[in-house]
Amino acid sequence: KMNHSDLLNFATGFGRFQKRLVFLLVLSAFSHGFHLLITVFITYTPRHRCFIPEVDGWKDSFIRLHIPWDDNTDWWNQCFRYSNITTNDAINTSEESTRFATIPCDKGWVYDVETGVTSATTEYNWVCDRSWYKTLATTIQMAGMMVGSLVGSLLSDRYGRRVAFLSNYIVGVLSVFLLAFNPFMLGVYVLLFFDGWAVIVRGFAVIVLISEMLPRKWRDTAAVLHNMVHSLGYAGLPLIAFLCKDWRWTVGVCGGIGILLLPPTVLVPESLRWLLENNRKNQADALVRRIAAINSIPLEATEKLLKELNHTKKVSMLIFLCTWQIIVNIKMLVVVWLKQQINFCYFGVSLSTNELGGNRYLNCFLAALVELPGSFICYFLIRKFGSRIAFAIPLSTTGLLLIGTPLLRHVSETASITFAVLGKLFIMSGYTLLYTCTGDLFPTLLRNQAYGASSFVSRVVTLIVPYILYLEAYDQSIPFILMAASAVLASGVKMLLPETKGRLLPSSMEESKEL
Repeated sequence: KMNHSDLLNFATGFGRFQKRLVFLLVLSAFSHGFHLLITVFITYTPRHRCFIPEVDGWKDSFIRLHIPWDDNTDWWNQCFRYSNITTNDAINTSEESTRFATIPCDKGWVYDVETGVTSATTEYNWVCDRSWYKTLATTIQMAGMMVGSLVGSLLSDRYGRRVAFLSNYIVGVLSVFLLAFNPFMLGVYVLLFFDGWAVIVRGFAVIVLISEMLPRKWRDTAAVLHNMVHSLGYAGLPLIAFLCKDWRWTVGVCGGIGILLLPPTVLVPESLRWLLENNRKNQADALVRRIAAINSIPLEATEKLLKELNHTKKVSMLIFLCTWQIIVNIKMLVVVWLKQQINFCYFGVSLSTNELGGNRYLNCFLAALVELPGSFICYFLIRKFGSRIAFAIPLSTTGLLLIGTPLLRHVSETASITFAVLGKLFIMSGYTLLYTCTGDLFPTLLRNQAYGASSFVSRVVTLIVPYILYLEAYDQSIPFILMAASAVLASGVKMLLPETKGRLLPSSMEESKEL
């Protein structure tokens, strides 16, 4: 008798149906490319000083009598002003008023920005003793990713890949779009949480659909193409922010583009593997006939295969966790996800573009643009050497580049930015590969749960990334040293996982254990 693999090999080649599927999945990646790092512009913090009602404009000599000057930053003290000083005191004092005690800013802040430039930080005054609100915004988005990783994967396995993909695409674009109109600070946090949730669940659904609906030799190509288009969307984010300037216009345009691209996503089909493994025979029959019609496969041969399918029993999570070899794989995978760039290096470098120096828009654009060749490098390495070597080389290189980034700041700002951007290039190579190879280790029924479980644990690190970046205030090298160590450790841990090059995608527990 024929099994599911026979049918899948027969009906899911790479014809017009699969090309349309790839196009629809890739199209959705463009708009969601805006979302992942949109907090870079939402939480942008420009230079600032205490608001002094008596000060008219920016007359330095007069401001200096009200606010201490910080020689280390070559700017006014951003959080304190002199206390008990009146305008007459300032006028009658010939020297800087260092004899006066300082107090925190109590009348608000003035921000050193171009006309029209705003952020949630400037709108809600997330600075000084309120700066934790800014860090919290990014952390909450990461928390959304963390919860979505676990709950979303379970929902995907329960209700299907298409439902997970479509519902979370909608949630993501609406969350970002509604940020433009939300008047409440609490609403910013709520919408960022759901945006983080939607981004990760949609991403998992796409990778699983690619794994389950395409033949082996085309999976890597489709995954790389998806990530490249996602990077193009990410590269468009700083352009939109530069043109819009106001943060609400920025998020409104990003969400609006996603809404415009919504209609085609409705055409994304359910995974044939998921339908077969869940005994959705009627839906599987309909999908196979649709594939056969579009790909010009003889309908008679397709129906013969459908009649010969065996019923497959569902595999529970308990059986999944009791299989010792898969447990080992999960443990190793969790360590990789916990220690590698997606958690720490990727978000660490991406979220620090405002602090690298130079033009913040250009920094963000370059950090996004280098993801394109990063994906190409991944594609070449995995085809040439397999997943283990293809992961170890970029991550080891990332470690060296990130070590050099803070060291070069004292020599050349341009060189430091270059090292950070090149580090991002190799980070993206590992990012693409890890998403691609994770599904190759697990059977169909538990593939999405494997993505979710490993990602859920890894998101513990992403929750603290904003706080680790805050350590730059004390020593600029600390975050980059930690990221470099994480990258090097991840490259070694990946070598402990089995090689999947040339292997068929496992459909059953037995096939998965053979790895």
